[in-house]
Amino acid sequence: MFATAVLLAASMVGGQANQPSEIPQELIEDMKASVGRYSVEVTTGDTTMKGRATIRLSGGGHCIIVRIWLQDGDARIYYDFVSGWDSSTGGFTDQAVSSQGEISTTRWKRISATESEGVSEGTADGLKTRAKAKMDRKSPDEVIVSVTERMRGEKKIPDMKIRYRRIQEGKR
Repeated sequence: MFATAVLLAASMVGGQANQPSEIPQELIEDMKASVGRYSVEVTTGDTTMKGRATIRLSGGGHCIIVRIWLQDGDARIYYDFVSGWDSSTGGFTDQAVSSQGEISTTRWKRISATESEGVSEGTADGLKTRAKAKMDRKSPDEVIVSVTERMRGEKKIPDMKIRYRRIQEGKR
């Protein structure tokens, strides 16, 4: 709790030194459009994990909060993301943490209304990780994220494909 308070205070002091930057309207619309419940499929090589995601807008409307669970055999893996506009890059930045101790930061650049590209860095199993990612909005109800050039330490690991499909209200 103390560390959170220190980080919050440092963030507030840093934010007061600069003039506030407005989030571009098209990015606000992107965030609003992503709110909902999704089925999720993550494919790595021959392995596919399935689960669910919930995306909601923060109370202030300045970021989205993503909660995901994936079934891996008998175990569930949980991921929590906060994604918001980064005025220094003009794109979104995701901060992600998993129940397996993974943590990552992905910086996204909007290529078009339906495509974004990103670079991710983090740690997993005590090793540095990095990857490239491409997000493709196939429709308002389907998004595919392709993660390539994945490295864990000095070892290349298989590419990953993540498919999000919106769950229509009334369906489970």
